[in-house]
Amino acid sequence: MKPRATHRSPAPLRAIERSGMIAVQRLLLVAVFCAPHLVNAADRFDHRGAVGLLLGYGMAFKDRVISGHLIEQSSLVAGMLGGTYAIGTDGNELKLLAQGFRIVGGGSAWAVSGGYRSYFGQEQIKTFIDLDARADIAPTFALGPRLGFGVQFELLPTLGLFAAVAAHAGGGNGLVFGAEAFAGIQIRSYLLE
Repeated sequence: MKPRATHRSPAPLRAIERSGMIAVQRLLLVAVFCAPHLVNAADRFDHRGAVGLLLGYGMAFKDRVISGHLIEQSSLVAGMLGGTYAIGTDGNELKLLAQGFRIVGGGSAWAVSGGYRSYFGQEQIKTFIDLDARADIAPTFALGPRLGFGVQFELLPTLGLFAAVAAHAGGGNGLVFGAEAFAGIQIRSYLLE
């Protein structure tokens, strides 16, 4: 017996090749639009014109005083997600942060902060100060100032590592005093420059 000849339509192969070519074309188009901005970012560590993403991990504690009773909330696990937008010619930034805390003994807490980050230096290693308004939104509400200090090391013009400590106070459902320490990364893009 002779094996039968099989006939396959070339249409599926052409569709795969076409989709691969479209993907390559789109990648090249993105590279063409981004290349001038990457060249502008070369050897720059000043953040001018940058939009950034902050991702961090850390720990925190918080004391709450309600009607003369102290309630202590410690968190060994804390996460931070935020965005930055550089303003002015010094590379200082407006920022917005969302923070989540896993409370020892069960439960979680959430906070939102927005404010100003001022950098000192335009070198690869720089220090910064955060001046924010902070709102604890869960499990109870409190509103007040947040003050932070930190150091940032720029690995690339578009990527930096940071470590920071901050303290906050607030009022709402009682008086709140707390502190936190975070380490994380800042990813930046100069596409809006």
